[in-house]
Amino acid sequence: MNTLSQQILQDVESLPPHLQEEVRDFVRCLKLKQDSSETGSPKAKREQISTLLARIASRGTAFSNIEDPLAWQDANREDLPLLGRE
Repeated sequence: MNTLSQQILQDVESLPPHLQEEVRDFVRCLKLKQDSSETGSPKAKREQISTLLARIASRGTAFSNIEDPLAWQDANREDLPLLGRE
């Protein structure tokens, strides 16, 4: 197991069980997203991703610590320069 995998595993193990479930669902969502470009029906993959995202949203804990989403976005967003508009 490489260092990054070990760090991720340690971080996940330090979370309470309900947040570990969120991490699992998020990883599954990422894997489906990656796999959709390689194999399978795009419609079936979208449905699976939609189901996982609905499960995450139903918990009501995703991003619950963000009080003002617009302020958070402004603070965390890095706009990339547009070609010809530097």
